[in-house]
Amino acid sequence: MSAKLELYKYTGKDGDFGTHVESLGIKRIDTCVPSVYSSEALDGDTKPSDDASDCSTYCIYRPDSPECKAYSFECVFKLVLKDAPDYQLSNVRLYPVGPRPAGDDTARLYIGNSVDYHKPTNSKSALAINDIWEYSKDNPFYLTVAGNSGQILDYRITDTSYNVEWKDFGYGNVMVLNGVRQPMIPVANRQDGIPADVVFKNHTFMKENADFIWFADPSTGENITDAISKTQVIDGIQTTTVSVGIDIMAKYPGGIVYFIPHAAETTGYFMNWAVMPSQALPGGKIVDKIIETHDVTVSCDAFGNPAYFIDGSIRPMITLSPGVIYRYLNHSGDAFPMRFLKDGRIPSADNVDNVATDGINVLNGGTDQEEIFIDPEVTIKHAARISAYQAVCGVGLGNMVFVHPVCMIGNYNICRPMGSIYNPMLAGETDYVYLQLEIDGSTHPGYCVPDIKIEYDEN
Repeated sequence: MSAKLELYKYTGKDGDFGTHVESLGIKRIDTCVPSVYSSEALDGDTKPSDDASDCSTYCIYRPDSPECKAYSFECVFKLVLKDAPDYQLSNVRLYPVGPRPAGDDTARLYIGNSVDYHKPTNSKSALAINDIWEYSKDNPFYLTVAGNSGQILDYRITDTSYNVEWKDFGYGNVMVLNGVRQPMIPVANRQDGIPADVVFKNHTFMKENADFIWFADPSTGENITDAISKTQVIDGIQTTTVSVGIDIMAKYPGGIVYFIPHAAETTGYFMNWAVMPSQALPGGKIVDKIIETHDVTVSCDAFGNPAYFIDGSIRPMITLSPGVIYRYLNHSGDAFPMRFLKDGRIPSADNVDNVATDGINVLNGGTDQEEIFIDPEVTIKHAARISAYQAVCGVGLGNMVFVHPVCMIGNYNICRPMGSIYNPMLAGETDYVYLQLEIDGSTHPGYCVPDIKIEYDEN
């Protein structure tokens, strides 16, 4: 089946709702013709608005002085997928039709895009900064920020090769990957079904050690003996490659632990699966959000200091996915209320200005039945940040928090309807695109906006 795309224009301060349009009007006011209507003749279907119908009424006035510039309100739009293609839709792009207008005194149309929505302005745009005539059929403007590679906003998803060292910071050796101490390694599930390879290169002091990295099941603590890794010498460097496919993700849903051989698992950290939320099941059914519950208690660590234990693990790093609602049941909330922080460098949650609240609800706070609900998608939509969790009463009980950002692998710009930029593996829409017209006192009047052609590829 061929894809069906619809055009939506956005006005005002809120980008949650747009108007279905068949044309775009660039005007001196921030408005959209609201005439999306239906009739019996349309058999219940709606007819999109002709937003360009009032452009003559609200045209941009030319300044009196050649030195002065005037700007239209930004015209903000996106494409939304209504009917999915059989496989995928990618490389959504546009370009102006026809030759560039001759002369130096023509109006200038600028274009840009953004993952986030910003209220349109009639001051010089900070987003629409590219001359539209710089683009053509052979050099189009892509409607997603990262162009034909999709949206990749977390560099760690694409960083799949690690130089491994063992370093002692005073408590015994730990693993350092690409110069970072014990980082969490997110591994994305590829939509094409091909396993993702994570490569570890041996740069330890004792390079002759054949087993320079091991893996364990975090749920049981047992070493993983499956043939998930392969060690060989490549260009004179001992290299271990872990191949992560859907089968491995299903068998070890909590991820796997990497660590130094013959040493405690705490010498390394987690490889977690960046399984994007609300993915379409076979047949096109969309999975609703689930509520994931975790038990929280407080006990003393090996040094006698209180620490949060989440599902039995001491001070784990928490990973939040936008497609899940997380419920943390804190059974020690009467003595150690748990809160989530904006700045992960601060070891306690006693500063109210540092406590994250967007997308977070707390029930029975300060009791032994304290419940904390987190919807990371709401947090992302508020452009907020969750960096750590700590106690209100106490220091250093928690750890860091990683929230999956907008992330895509490959050319999956648009895959399934009803998705969003916050859920790109189910992406059903492009980024926001901004158009703005600039004129000055010497600009020739008249029709100055070119026809624009939008194209995309279907595989």
